Amino acid sequence: MKTLVRFLASANLFAALAMGVALGQETGDYRSAVNGGNWGTVATWERYDGAAWIAATTTPGASNNVTIRNGFNVVVEASAKNCKNLTIESGATLATGLSLPTSSIRYVRINGTSAVFNGSFGNPVAPGDAVALESANNGGTVTISGSGTFAPSRVRVNSAVALGSTIVFDMNTSFFYTGSSGTGGVALYPQVDNCTFTLNAGRTMTFADQGSVSLGSSVNAPVTQNCTFNINGTMDLSQPNCQLTLRAGTGKAATLYVGGTGSVLVGRHLNTTTVADAGTTVMVIDGSITVNADINLTNPSFAVTGSGTFNVPSGATLKLGHTDGITSTGSTGQIQTATRNFSTSANYSYEGTAAQNTGNGLPSTVNNLTITDTNNVYLTASTTVNGTLAVNAGDLYLNGNTVTLGPTATLAETDGNTVGGTPGSITTTRTLTAPSGNIGGMGISITSAADLGSTTITRGHSLQTNGTNFSIYRYFDVTPTNNTGLNATLAFKYDESELNSITEANLYLFKSTDGGTNWTGVLGTLDMASNTITVAGVDGLSRWTAADANAPLPVQLASFTGTIVNSRVKLDWTTISEVNNYGFFVQRRINGLVDWVEVENSFVAGHGTTTSQHHYTFTDNTLLTASTEYRLKQVDLDRTVHYSEPIRVDRPTSVSEVAPKQFTLSQNYPNPFNPTTTIKFTVEKTAHTTLSMFNMIGQQVATLFDATAEPGRYYSVKFDGKSLSSGLYFYKLVSGARSDIKKLVLTK
Repeated sequence: MKTLVRFLASANLFAALAMGVALGQETGDYRSAVNGGNWGTVATWERYDGAAWIAATTTPGASNNVTIRNGFNVVVEASAKNCKNLTIESGATLATGLSLPTSSIRYVRINGTSAVFNGSFGNPVAPGDAVALESANNGGTVTISGSGTFAPSRVRVNSAVALGSTIVFDMNTSFFYTGSSGTGGVALYPQVDNCTFTLNAGRTMTFADQGSVSLGSSVNAPVTQNCTFNINGTMDLSQPNCQLTLRAGTGKAATLYVGGTGSVLVGRHLNTTTVADAGTTVMVIDGSITVNADINLTNPSFAVTGSGTFNVPSGATLKLGHTDGITSTGSTGQIQTATRNFSTSANYSYEGTAAQNTGNGLPSTVNNLTITDTNNVYLTASTTVNGTLAVNAGDLYLNGNTVTLGPTATLAETDGNTVGGTPGSITTTRTLTAPSGNIGGMGISITSAADLGSTTITRGHSLQTNGTNFSIYRYFDVTPTNNTGLNATLAFKYDESELNSITEANLYLFKSTDGGTNWTGVLGTLDMASNTITVAGVDGLSRWTAADANAPLPVQLASFTGTIVNSRVKLDWTTISEVNNYGFFVQRRINGLVDWVEVENSFVAGHGTTTSQHHYTFTDNTLLTASTEYRLKQVDLDRTVHYSEPIRVDRPTSVSEVAPKQFTLSQNYPNPFNPTTTIKFTVEKTAHTTLSMFNMIGQQVATLFDATAEPGRYYSVKFDGKSLSSGLYFYKLVSGARSDIKKLVLTK
């Protein structure tokens, strides 16, 4: 009897199998009956009536499980195809046959809890197929699994699901959606509030180039909805135009959890919620995340946390808004993961409206460094920039540190937005062969036909001082290998934010050859429209700054000469500028004796503080009987004493040195000279006579003689050019109606 029962049971099983009935089928299930049929065609389907598979009278709906059988291919010819759960058997295919990109994306909606793909969903060969998967499980979970191929154009949550849905990816997935034009589209798309996407460990989710992940249909715009991405496998958005956008609107949160077994690779942009979006981004990285292009973390209240690794590789751009910038360790700064890898070949941009520190995580060498923060950025440590240092908004305060521009790096500043702060400096070293223009954008232009060789240029932002007088908050140190015979034109650029309360129209250029201890005024051309002071004929490059012409840094002596008039010595000197100048005393020394003697009643009052040129004269009424040296003792208002270089006046020793009564201007000797030379002249009749010195562009740089000259005498004038640059100069003699001009060369 038992044998008979077993036989009948086996017979019933075989009968069922013979009828095509699969165990576990539910009444109302659908399966493919025609190979190559359309989903929307009734003849494509069979329906299980509880006992057997029969020809379908309708197409599948939201309450029907659907199976695409082995050996069958079903075409999704239009969108909005519904089923409860979907199974694609090995050897079966579900696709549209429509290649991407296209605007005709065709969705299959899962209203149940599972989609099992042991065959193929879509086309895994680029450019992919237009079939897409959509969860319509209101508040429920859809799990995608299987051993086959899942290559959708897009996966999203149906817009009618008010409470959102959870989609779990438990198989490898390849997304091919690139928008209708192939220039960018959201491939993994929440679409409604409170959605969750989970990628299980050991699974990979890859995106074709131009495919992205975002809360909304835009690859970049914020969306007012909550969404969570749990990544325990690999989310591969590494193609160069793929983006991950985690921007939430008002009161909402976009959350990314990367588990310990997870990793996220982004090829283009990582966008997080900005201040203006008024939402929140949460990023917890226990695995790793790497972004190859733009990383927007500009919200100052946002920080990335977790026990994993945040990678900013070569070529990436990290945009920061946190007040602490980026840090190397600890729970501070914008990125607080356990491991932080900041490439020296990456770009770093500080943006926003809250004051920021760059942080000790900023590498000591970077590619580009950008400042766009209206409340300024403070440099935490000295940094080398090899690309561009751009200051677009606010200032970069050096904070006692140094920015070094690499050999081809450029500084780009906008008006009122500069690199500055005291103390601190910005420096670069360049090989300058016949240079022309603004060196490295640092604000100093050097034009010369000469080879300067390796040249170090340093821009400092501390005040240069002389007594109680101060410069603007900028100076330049220029140190070329070759520093003679340059005949250069130098343009000193300043920013109006650095004027230090000095009236811009009063700016005057000053030069120091001893690191800022002593200063020489240099006559230049001020152009307030371009914020530059330009000077030509520069031979030696050293330290340069600008100060108030009415309160200059030095007393600048342009010339000091002595001539013999009726066997007495007439001294003439000219100043370009003066600071707190009480006046001058004349001292002499005869026949090279050691001691200097102050000439009786020789005091000549100075002009206090001035940038105007002033001429002074004094006659020593002692008969000239031997060669005599003279020097000036200049006294400040605070009684500080300075001495000029001495000049020598020789008495004629023979009758032959008595001059003819004619107008003559001799060539200076020596010529070329460095730094002194002698010029002799005679006049044909008593007249007011001047001897003046001019540079190549016709600017008067010194008055050597300004008095009444008499015929029959040689007038010998010694000119000291130590305050001038190397180059070609001209001297002009005017006596009554007669004049003559000659040239001379100063070579240092």
